[in-house]
Amino acid sequence: MIYYNNKSAALFEKIKRSGSSDFSEVKNLCKKTIEIGKENGADFKTISKAQKRIGTCYEKEGDFTKGTELIFLHTFNYYSLSISQLLFSFL
Repeated sequence: MIYYNNKSAALFEKIKRSGSSDFSEVKNLCKKTIEIGKENGADFKTISKAQKRIGTCYEKEGDFTKGTELIFLHTFNYYSLSISQLLFSFL
């Protein structure tokens, strides 16, 4: 899972620097990361990184509505789960 996450990050940077706006391969790698992460009960931080990267890809492609929606979902998941884990650590 970490492999796909790192590969998607490297590919994202490569495409961004090349000036292209086709991030479909990055989105596919991130979706695979999320799928593998959910199957294996991965840490929510890793899954939310992939969600955020998909949202950023949509924004770079010009689909700001879908991009913002996914970035909001990432932020909500990240902070709500962080708070939950913090609260349960005191019990």
